[in-house]
Amino acid sequence: MAYTRDRFVFGRPPSSLQATRFALAELATETEIAQSFTDRCVGELAAGRLTDTEAAMAKWWVTERQQRLVSRCLQLHGDYGFMTEYQIAKDFDFVDTRTSTLFAGTTEIMKEIIGKSLLR
Repeated sequence: MAYTRDRFVFGRPPSSLQATRFALAELATETEIAQSFTDRCVGELAAGRLTDTEAAMAKWWVTERQQRLVSRCLQLHGDYGFMTEYQIAKDFDFVDTRTSTLFAGTTEIMKEIIGKSLLR
């Protein structure tokens, strides 16, 4: 977020634009929701109560949100977000976030687990 205050585009910081502030609000809210859901699932797992369906929901939702959040954050940084000589491109590695939707079951497999559980 500091980058949107410190950088200047067309003579002013991106944070002065309503669209940027809306994007930051959405990103912060989605991050908080994902963290809360993950924390609840971790608690359920520790207590031995996490179901396969809940685990699939968490894996699907959080990894897809992660991919979306990283993509939007990189866009807020303009071309710096995609050029590997800048630290921000290394911090928000899009390849790593993309692979998280594949490891331990693809998004489609997670949806299949969830969908089948709803029809039992």
